[in-house]
Amino acid sequence: MSQVLITGATGLIGSRLVKAISERGDEVTALSRSKEKLVRLFSEASNIRIMPSNVCEPFDIGDAERIFHAASPISGAFISQFPVDVIQPNVFALRGLFEQIIKQREKTGINSRVVIFSSATVYGSATDSNICVSEEDTSNGDSLDNPNSAYSESKRMSEVLARAYVHQHNIDVVIVRPSWVYGPTAFTPNTALYSFINLALDRKDILLNKSRTAKRDNIYVDDVVAGLLAVSQKGITGESYNISSGGQAGNFAAIDEIAELIAKILNKERGAGIRVLYNEPNSQNRAPGVILNNHKLCKLKPDWKDNLVSLESGLRQIIYKMASHKL
Repeated sequence: MSQVLITGATGLIGSRLVKAISERGDEVTALSRSKEKLVRLFSEASNIRIMPSNVCEPFDIGDAERIFHAASPISGAFISQFPVDVIQPNVFALRGLFEQIIKQREKTGINSRVVIFSSATVYGSATDSNICVSEEDTSNGDSLDNPNSAYSESKRMSEVLARAYVHQHNIDVVIVRPSWVYGPTAFTPNTALYSFINLALDRKDILLNKSRTAKRDNIYVDDVVAGLLAVSQKGITGESYNISSGGQAGNFAAIDEIAELIAKILNKERGAGIRVLYNEPNSQNRAPGVILNNHKLCKLKPDWKDNLVSLESGLRQIIYKMASHKL
């Protein structure tokens, strides 16, 4: 039995990760700012200790042997309104965590393994055609005046900071870059996909600004958790790993295609008559998108591609979960 600490424990990935690790019998400390959410999610599990805390303020890592740093806002609206609050957990809280690990190592001899959550946004979005990026392809970052730069650049800096601590202080860090993660969650994120499902469940049309937007490499949350566990156990210190579908199982899809699929599922199963409408006329050509090459992860987990959840199946799981909340 090992001691595991997970920050951002009430988020989409963090909450599933807490439960997956606790079900293996390990002792898990779940950290989040919201005590109410922590209690709602984890109060019944005897091997999960809740820690209501702001990750940007000092907190005790205890005797954690593995730490997953998942705390980070993801909502586009939040990123645009509170960019400083986005940067803090990705950079400043991470530095505080590393300093805690150094102190813990001096005191107990434990050199915690840390899994840092980076992002597919480190690859940037400017491309003339669909591309498949490997872990070393990070020279095409977004412009610094991009509205999303507080998120994407702080994720890039988190990787720089992590490797600096590996080099200078011998911290045991591995970095993961999940692609665009979706899945059912107890607390609905403020992102387009979930707002589309809410509209569709209310039998309202889905309105988008434009069609034929860039495709993206989507991945179901349970597949992400499987990748995280593989990297945490077998990943090489200082290395980065894409956790992605590689576009398989229908997961290379744009947000307008996802909206159309949501409408299709509910129209077929409930006769909802939902339409997907656009503010702008349909574009002639779809914007290019990015696929994350997952070959490096496949070396750690050879069966990675065998059971990936399809986009349609994953969306159905979210729809069922959100529908049950409306009953």
